[in-house]
Amino acid sequence: MSDAVNVGLNFVQEKMNEFREFGAILRSEHAMFSILDEDAFGTGDIVIEVPQTRIIITDYKHGIGIPVEADDPQLKYYGYLAIENASMELTDDTPVDLYVIQPRCPHPKGHIRKHSTTVGALKAWWLEVLLPAMEATRNPNALLKIGDWCRFCPASSELYCPAIKSEIADLKLDRDPEAMT
Repeated sequence: MSDAVNVGLNFVQEKMNEFREFGAILRSEHAMFSILDEDAFGTGDIVIEVPQTRIIITDYKHGIGIPVEADDPQLKYYGYLAIENASMELTDDTPVDLYVIQPRCPHPKGHIRKHSTTVGALKAWWLEVLLPAMEATRNPNALLKIGDWCRFCPASSELYCPAIKSEIADLKLDRDPEAMT
């Protein structure tokens, strides 16, 4: 366990050393929120602000089984929140480096993966994609669709999800189980 954690710690130390001369500011377990939506909040594992240079977001994943890409919506979400909560001046061209560290999960690109974007790109994604999607979920008649994304949802494990209940109710019980997918 400590070897895996050290991969993350060493990465953070390298980044702090790389940007020390710029006055890099390290924030660990950084609570962030959005003034644009009261339901938009989160905790960034590591947020490094490098004044007049960039923002670095690092998400440490200790699990073994599910590889996560650096351009994952969760990392972009944290990236945008870091922008909104930044203590430094930003322009739309300011680089934002998103890193995922998964030391216990094999991946062809290695244990540390990077996606580079900009403040402007993350703002556009937030305003044009994420906020409308969040708003759509508040509709009592919102479309519910079953998929891989359900694996972490507590409603699916407890069978509280109307979409799952509906699919179970529609099962034909007279079918041969061997013929079912």
